[in-house]
Amino acid sequence: MGAVIAFNPISGGGLARSVAAKLARSLDAPLAEAHRLDAALADQRPDAIVVVGGDGTIRRAAAALLRAACDAPLVVVPAGTANLIARHLRIDTAPDTLIDGVLTRLRSGRARRLDVGLIDGSPFLVMVGVGFDAAVVQLVEAARTGPISMGSYLPAIAAALWRHEFADLDVRADSQRIWAGRPGLAFVCNLPEYGAFTPIAPQAQGDDGLLDLCVLPCERGEDLPALYLKVAAGEHLSMPDAVWTRCREATIESATPTPVQADGESAGRLPVHVRMHPRLIAFLA
Repeated sequence: MGAVIAFNPISGGGLARSVAAKLARSLDAPLAEAHRLDAALADQRPDAIVVVGGDGTIRRAAAALLRAACDAPLVVVPAGTANLIARHLRIDTAPDTLIDGVLTRLRSGRARRLDVGLIDGSPFLVMVGVGFDAAVVQLVEAARTGPISMGSYLPAIAAALWRHEFADLDVRADSQRIWAGRPGLAFVCNLPEYGAFTPIAPQAQGDDGLLDLCVLPCERGEDLPALYLKVAAGEHLSMPDAVWTRCREATIESATPTPVQADGESAGRLPVHVRMHPRLIAFLA
């Protein structure tokens, strides 16, 4: 099978680069940094793309596939911080089994297809977050000089608690207003996984053609500990003011330039329009 190896050179503290090089030798396949995958796809039509990195790297690979109108499946080799897509696909993350696992999946050819969301036209696979978690992501990115770990988020969380403004949001699902003029945290989920916590949208399926939209009330930083305890206990959707629905598109606006993240990477500020892409992405899992 002809494959291309796409990788993020700083993922996993250098693990991604070394694993990608070993895979390239084992498969006699070309290497391409993920942000240069468009050029690789212009030169050939591979049977599969092996992606070595985290959720952001997989997101970039999926975007390149869509731009190239390429139907090749992705083979995920988790080497990021959260690895939510790998967790959803139940891919073994043990370093000593990574290469054998890739070879097994390539031979099996068993594919699982996942929906793709679009945020202002840019693809995402896991979820979009609006508010505090996006502020944390932006602070981590601003301070980043190399590989990061879960510990990299602690100073960003502390800083965001001090700086972040919990703005009034206006949220529409399929053109119907479901949240108006109140502070909150908004999440548009394709998959249920979310960081180290119990899923924000536990019923999200990833292949049903729908997005799970959740808005949780939060007026100030002091509300966050109790809110995240509710999330960790899986009780957040039963809160009196929480809103959860399924939709094909969502619009989130605010008079305040509130930060947005997609798949753990900064995605600018409000307003945003989120919708389903008509295509699905195949994963060998």
